[in-house]
Amino acid sequence: MALSMRATTCGKYWILASLIAVFDAEGAVAQVTPPQTVTIINPDFEAGGSQESRNFGHASLMADLDNVNGQELIVGAPGDFQKLQDNPRGFFFIFPNGSSSAVRLAAPPGFDVLNNLLGFSFAVGDVNADTHQDLVVGCPGIERSGFTQAGGAAIYFGPWNFFTVPVVTSSCVVGFPASITPFVISRLGWQVATGDLDSDGDAELVVTAPYHNFQTGGGFREFGFAHLLGYGGADPCNPDAAIILRAATNDSGDQHHLGRGLAIGNFYGLNLLDVSLGCSQWSDESGIPFGMPSIELTGKVQTQVDQVFDKNLSQHLDQPGTNLEFQKFGRRLARGDVDVNPFHDLSVAGVNFENPGFSGPSPASVVVVYPGPVNSAVYAEVSYGPGFSNGYGYGLTWCDTTGDGKDEIVIGDFMRNSGRGTAEVYSFSVGPPPSLQLKQTLMDPAPADLSSFAYSIARGRRGGQTAKEDLVIGAPDFTINLLKAGKIVLFIY
Repeated sequence: MALSMRATTCGKYWILASLIAVFDAEGAVAQVTPPQTVTIINPDFEAGGSQESRNFGHASLMADLDNVNGQELIVGAPGDFQKLQDNPRGFFFIFPNGSSSAVRLAAPPGFDVLNNLLGFSFAVGDVNADTHQDLVVGCPGIERSGFTQAGGAAIYFGPWNFFTVPVVTSSCVVGFPASITPFVISRLGWQVATGDLDSDGDAELVVTAPYHNFQTGGGFREFGFAHLLGYGGADPCNPDAAIILRAATNDSGDQHHLGRGLAIGNFYGLNLLDVSLGCSQWSDESGIPFGMPSIELTGKVQTQVDQVFDKNLSQHLDQPGTNLEFQKFGRRLARGDVDVNPFHDLSVAGVNFENPGFSGPSPASVVVVYPGPVNSAVYAEVSYGPGFSNGYGYGLTWCDTTGDGKDEIVIGDFMRNSGRGTAEVYSFSVGPPPSLQLKQTLMDPAPADLSSFAYSIARGRRGGQTAKEDLVIGAPDFTINLLKAGKIVLFIY
């Protein structure tokens, strides 16, 4: 499919009028819808810029921080997490609503160091119960007790004022509790999320460390764990007051990677928010996403703070029967709502790049959607195959691009098109049976200078619409002068 575009400069942005194909059920082009498309390059790489930050667009978020004039755009520039050293300090940028200029923030004292990977992940919520929105930022590169990439998270407390310097005046950092010894590449802060899990009107915070090793004497056992901070009014900055969520360790597998994926929502029909944690290397390395219903969590909190997260005591989802044995199922999770009912829907991404000699069905990277209330028996899936793409589903979100109150699912594949990337928007039908239909393809083929497009995808309302949502899609490996500067593309519907 050819993609035509018209480009004009607008200050530091490029505005592209991209043609996006919309397909009908038979795969024929049904219509062409051109959302406004705005490209923003790493502000540090503007003329005269410091060129200090890297990988702008690794993660992003749209949220109203100051309760003024709509949502801010928040974009991380953490550096390259695959480099264990020689990374610059991580930063993140906030574009106040209606502004084309960004405010750059560094890590709080103690975390403002090289290789910290600040800006790796984001979440927003009132975690200290003062009615102001707080911003949680993952820093999985922080060194602890001599261990590289042990990790942590930073919390920036509202109120926010984008007309003053500094724009926010209070912050704290979250590290390991005394009960858990940091370890190399634990990567605490890989995922962060907020939600009112105890129904007290304030947000709790979940921070994951999917690569944490709990058995240092017996080789690598990367079971992973997650902090639940602020539950029951506890101090969100105090890891020793956190509830520790862990996977059971009595299975045959050595690596669980609990917390590789993370989502909070009303998934299980209990009218309470649940924590769903992806275990992308569970037992047989197939991976499963765990759900921790808050009603069960409440019972455990009442009796024990450091409660083992036992799969036999919590609901869990096995992957679909056609993709068993070799999927990295659960490495990405996202919450949505396709049918405007009281339950949230859960999408789960996986990829099967291991065990190439597997004798089962043809390999395919997959995204599975479970409509709420979630269970293993009812799902729809879409795959990229035969073969696989290790980038399929890395960017994963839901977005109401039409304004009808029903989300579409947006799947990114940053490795397709020779590493330039693409993204696809699917509409979801609850059926029965549930099904997914391709609706839009974004940036396919991608411009020749694009790299890693759709590594990250976030939803929000940047364009001033009251009903339709917009997308911000990251290309963190976009290169300037041989440096991974990074950029994002806004699709404003």
